[in-house]
Amino acid sequence: MTVARAMLLLAMYAVVAMLSTTGCSSARVMMPTDNDGLRREVQALREQVSALEAQRAELQQQLAAATTPIAEVGTLDAQVAEATPRLVSLVVEGASHFRAGGSASGTSTCEAVIYIKPTDGRGRFMQIVGRARASAFQLHADGRVASLGAAEWGPIEVRDAWRDGIFGAHYTLRLPLAAEGWTCAAGTVTVRVEFTSQPDGRTYASQREIPFQQ
Repeated sequence: MTVARAMLLLAMYAVVAMLSTTGCSSARVMMPTDNDGLRREVQALREQVSALEAQRAELQQQLAAATTPIAEVGTLDAQVAEATPRLVSLVVEGASHFRAGGSASGTSTCEAVIYIKPTDGRGRFMQIVGRARASAFQLHADGRVASLGAAEWGPIEVRDAWRDGIFGAHYTLRLPLAAEGWTCAAGTVTVRVEFTSQPDGRTYASQREIPFQQ
């Protein structure tokens, strides 16, 4: 839905709402439940308009950045360049874990829930753009390494993996685990995350042993 269409529909609903509450003698008074439903639809349209406007603003900024002459970029104020956050570290957080679950077909599954936190030079969380790869394996006492799974996420998937909650902002990567003869149960597995930042192409890596969670 375009911004113009959403705004038009919002205006139409607003007019209907006004007519239903003006008390015109020729108009049938709507029941409160109908008005409640209408208000919900108006609110939903307002949210759609806000979301579309935000997306449009972001695209406009991306277009402006893409069309800025290189010479102009090179003349940025030194303080602006210094204040621009840059990724310096990426770690797998301690809350990461693996757990058993179920699927729609009824078969048992297992997945690693990996929380990663990228930070700038001041140790502050920052949003990132690039590609991520995660792998999981189990180390045996005799030195053998059993691979349990690996997956990759593109720039859009990484962006969609951003989360914010009571424990702060982070990215959540979910990695399916499976191996012949391996059971998703008590113990630990080791996960490794590699992230390649774009457009500079720098790679950051972090590895951590994570526990099983009921």
